Amino acid sequence: MRDIKSDRDRGRIYLPLEDLARFRYSQQDLAAGVVNDPFRELMKFEIARARKLFEDSADGISWLADEGSKLAVAAIVTSHTGLLRAIERQNYDVFAGRAALQPSEQFRRLPAAWQLARRQAGDPLPRII
Repeated sequence: MRDIKSDRDRGRIYLPLEDLARFRYSQQDLAAGVVNDPFRELMKFEIARARKLFEDSADGISWLADEGSKLAVAAIVTSHTGLLRAIERQNYDVFAGRAALQPSEQFRRLPAAWQLARRQAGDPLPRII
């Protein structure tokens, strides 16, 4: 979601068209970079969907073969959930600037990544997701 602007600039739309229609946000609005209430509602929906996918797939990390792979995937998950929060902090305006985590924010997420990597299927998820 943080790449909506750069994708749009390359003539690509990766948001489901049915979601655009559902929230009454047109492809013309997307092309113009309009950030309005329908766009914010669309982004809230897409972020909630992404969080749910991260949660639903978290048990799969425990099935990876080695600790290094588990930690790498867990770090990606915790960093990308942080990016979702960064998008929220910028009031969903992904056209004004690319959402990013500061190095200090990435560092603060490492314990959660470690917890997620060490977690067994069915154990509670770290709060960071």
